[in-house]
Amino acid sequence: MSLYLEGESEASLIIDAPLSYEVGQPFCSSEGYISENSGESQELRFDIVKVDTEEILVHNVSVPVNSTKNEFSFPLSSFNSSFTPYDILIKTISAPCSTNIEAVTQLRVLPSRNDSGSVVKVDYLYGGISTFYSSLNSSTSWKYIFPYSYYVSWGGYLKGSESNLKSFADYGFNIIHPIPGGSQTEPFDEPEFTEFLDTLDEMGLWLMYDMRWTYKNATALTSQVEALKSRKSLLLWYTADEPDGQGDPLDAPSQAHTTLKSLDPYHPVSLVLNCHNFHFAAYSAGADILLTDPYPIGTNLTFSTQWHTPCNLTYGDCGCDACAAPALSNIPARLDAFALYQTWLARPGARPPPPLWAVPQAFGAAEYWARVPTAAEEVAMAALAVNHAAKGLVAWMWPAADELADVTGRLAGVLASERVVRFLLGAQPARLRVAGPQESEIDAAGWRVGAKMLLSVVSMSYDAYAGSVTLELPAAADKVEVLWPVGADSASWVANGDKIAKSALSALEVSLLLIDLE
Repeated sequence: MSLYLEGESEASLIIDAPLSYEVGQPFCSSEGYISENSGESQELRFDIVKVDTEEILVHNVSVPVNSTKNEFSFPLSSFNSSFTPYDILIKTISAPCSTNIEAVTQLRVLPSRNDSGSVVKVDYLYGGISTFYSSLNSSTSWKYIFPYSYYVSWGGYLKGSESNLKSFADYGFNIIHPIPGGSQTEPFDEPEFTEFLDTLDEMGLWLMYDMRWTYKNATALTSQVEALKSRKSLLLWYTADEPDGQGDPLDAPSQAHTTLKSLDPYHPVSLVLNCHNFHFAAYSAGADILLTDPYPIGTNLTFSTQWHTPCNLTYGDCGCDACAAPALSNIPARLDAFALYQTWLARPGARPPPPLWAVPQAFGAAEYWARVPTAAEEVAMAALAVNHAAKGLVAWMWPAADELADVTGRLAGVLASERVVRFLLGAQPARLRVAGPQESEIDAAGWRVGAKMLLSVVSMSYDAYAGSVTLELPAAADKVEVLWPVGADSASWVANGDKIAKSALSALEVSLLLIDLE
């Protein structure tokens, strides 16, 4: 976890030991240097040490070479709460070829809040999922949340309208991201914004607070944080909005992150990147949670209708950077690319990579985008993002078309429900193999927790498929329940041993299934 609070009894660390062809030093085994595919089984043994007292927290832990997500727990009894993080040393005690490996990381054990403010953790074991603890609604326990929401127009929808806010919440979204006006000193109007925050606190709706116009101004940033950091409804900060596309100073997001953490260590910091890869390392360094916003629907991906130039990997702007046909494939491609970049940037002891959220396109008929996505496209974009490890969805933008508002509200009711969240935030998605001729057009992922598995299947084809579609499972399946579409016949998917099949797929069909494994 990104932080712990005084009174918590236990913490845990993750040790990754992957073989890499990009970073690190040559790995030497007892038989000499080995390759990833040598078949040789090796392990490293570590001690985990509290640096200030040299106390050994965990002794002689075994970590297989080329493994990740190895979790080791230890008691917090010797850690006093402090705003200064503790240094933790991980060092080998037995390594092949006498090669010593060590790294220093930091552990935060913060004082409990003495006000009504919230505390938000980031869980780095299952994709960096946000969790929260707060006094909101008299809660006194940690609870996982899968954020599903929209960027919402402040001046055109929320300002001075409590009824609009309640209408938005009635759709079932659990957070809200107001889009500020362009003022460098007062991005949200007073006293309307204070009234808006009071209503959020009463409703139990969480706030994603946007500083896009002010995050580079340390004075303005500080005044906003001081005014808001004790709010019950504050979930996270949002600093840079497409700093790569805007050409912001490369160090601006990381400077804002440092300032925010000094003022408020209880909440994570987020930002969105627009480009496929433009100074990714520098800009992403300012994020505890990183969003990406490819908008592929209704735009010409090869020729710019705005600038009348071609678009390719090095030139042109078509509204979706480095995107290519088919349109929906750009959602998983962007998330996978960001995850890959994070592995390239990994360094021993570095801050863990930020979890990824997605910004589905929910607008159109303007600028590069000739039309608004259909309801089927909107659901497919959301499901594809989730399949590729997005741990939150914040669509651009609200007010949305009635069709999109209705379908995303219903989908939020499923994805953000406790029975689904325990899978999305309690396991990593595993890619599932599709057997048959539709393999390239079907994206499938599964999250296994105990003897149950959540399964998400997305057809990216705009044509219906009349043949049988079969997915391979990690174990034999028994009971099948269809969670999406809501009310669908569970008999439409048939389990047979370690396979599950459906006789046909409609265009852009999305299925969310809960299955029992034998």
